[in-house]
Amino acid sequence: MAPEVPALPVFSFVGPSGAGKTSLLEKLLPVWRQEGWRVGAIKHSHHPPKEEALGTDSFRLRAAGASRVHLAAGEPWWEAVAQLTAQEELDWMVLEGYHGAPLLQYLVLARGDDFPEERKRAQGWILGAFLRNETPGASLSIPLPVYRPGDEETLARTVVTMAALQVSPFPVAGAILAGGGSRRMGKDKRLLRREGRTWLAIAADALGGVVEGPLFAAGFPPQGGPDLPLVWLPDLLPGEGPLAALYGLALRLPAPWLLVVASDMPFLTEEALLPFLEARPEAEAQGADALLPFL
Repeated sequence: MAPEVPALPVFSFVGPSGAGKTSLLEKLLPVWRQEGWRVGAIKHSHHPPKEEALGTDSFRLRAAGASRVHLAAGEPWWEAVAQLTAQEELDWMVLEGYHGAPLLQYLVLARGDDFPEERKRAQGWILGAFLRNETPGASLSIPLPVYRPGDEETLARTVVTMAALQVSPFPVAGAILAGGGSRRMGKDKRLLRREGRTWLAIAADALGGVVEGPLFAAGFPPQGGPDLPLVWLPDLLPGEGPLAALYGLALRLPAPWLLVVASDMPFLTEEALLPFLEARPEAEAQGADALLPFL
């Protein structure tokens, strides 16, 4: 059975045994609970599930502020997620474990020199690393955001930025599908240029000229790219293509309409987008769910 796109953001915290994954979540969950977020937690164990009791990891997660906790022993990650979402309405979910899940992941490391091996094990999209201890005399080379003890609140708020609903007061929210890996091209096509502007900037300029409010982008910002006024929303299931990215945008952007363009449209103009906005009133009157170009 193939995994389905989660119906809410899911973050997996992975790392070697004893690195402190539960301890880290015990610091993050109270921040989210205090702000009123409903966060579910899944503890992945390779042993038969035990009754939740004082001192167990599942007890600790619930005590720290998880709205609901599920102890997963043998089921795949998507079945555990489905079980938890069926029990309670949640804003997002955190998983402890599941290295092989194609999800948004944070590495939790006891030492910096654990990074190479754990990076190989993790099969998701790595957002950053939490480093429990520094190795004396070691030169740390982790090409990711690194958090250390004392940075837990910063990490918690970073997750909120990625997971929370983005409420727009405008009838049309603008978004760019910008999470592709450019595997066929071999380089980040978002940074290719036409007449001095990157393809991503061209898409943002055209979209920003016809919609009000902030512009959103599905994916992650390119390294070394221009600083654009985009709110980045990571794909809920990275690597699963534009339909999964579009679904993730719709879940987190509860605007009446989304005007969505791709980042690899170097000839996109405002004039090309205006017919969609002009057709919207008639589409609404007819009860249409989407407007697609017919070429």
